[in-house]
Amino acid sequence: MPKAPPKNVQPMTEGEVSEHLIRLTGFMLFGFVAVMGANLMESLYIGRVGTLELAALGFTFPLVMTLQSMTMGLGIGASSVVARSIGASDWDRARRLITHSFVLVLIFVALVAALVFVFLTPIFELLGADLQAQALARGYMVIWLLGLPFFAIAMVGSSLMRAAGDAVKPSYLMTVGAVIQIAIGPPLIFGFEGFEGLGLTGAALAFVIARTISFLMYGYYVFKDRLLVWSFGGFISSSRAILHVGLPAIAANLISPISLTVITRLLAGHGAAVVAGFSVALPN
Repeated sequence: MPKAPPKNVQPMTEGEVSEHLIRLTGFMLFGFVAVMGANLMESLYIGRVGTLELAALGFTFPLVMTLQSMTMGLGIGASSVVARSIGASDWDRARRLITHSFVLVLIFVALVAALVFVFLTPIFELLGADLQAQALARGYMVIWLLGLPFFAIAMVGSSLMRAAGDAVKPSYLMTVGAVIQIAIGPPLIFGFEGFEGLGLTGAALAFVIARTISFLMYGYYVFKDRLLVWSFGGFISSSRAILHVGLPAIAANLISPISLTVITRLLAGHGAAVVAGFSVALPN
């Protein structure tokens, strides 16, 4: 379990602060680059399957980026209130906030995923996908949504671990998850040893499997570091504090997905091949 900072600690010098910030930023960037690399490899894999499949993947990008941005916004809100509690040496409140953050994220993601599932067809129609692309994109997203809760917990868990002062493990765990997705993608997409590849559906399964493993790894360290408490007392108050920062963060994060939605709709008027090419140029 992380320990509260000792009293009467001498403040860091300017050089020590810079070194500390560079170290934290470096590990965080390493993890995010790994995740983006996995998304790029997914696009490259699907590009070998076919142009229509790649276009269908491109139509899912605005939706995927929207859901990921919402999750990241909640992570920002959660890490903000937790970091302030830790800074005040109030570890009891910090652990309570961490627990309530995970519960809030699960509730939020479950509601959003259910809503998206119901409106998948109208969403892809709005984006300009034809019937064939819609069918492929819908099949991908139905499976992808199953992995969203695991992805959300891992993403928020990463933010909370950094807020608790551990920047190394989250970056390694993000990288491990990305490597797993890259490694199991080809067998599921293209097939192996008599197993017929699943194409775009295989890519979605690779995402779900990788994020589930990441979720289990994050869960292990969260329990190991005793960052959870088995109490729901004050959940409403904790949720208000998290959403006070998280909702504006979500709104700010949604600027890019909204822009991507408009661009995808405009490109769809030029045909599936154009959307397919764009999806290679812009892995989410």
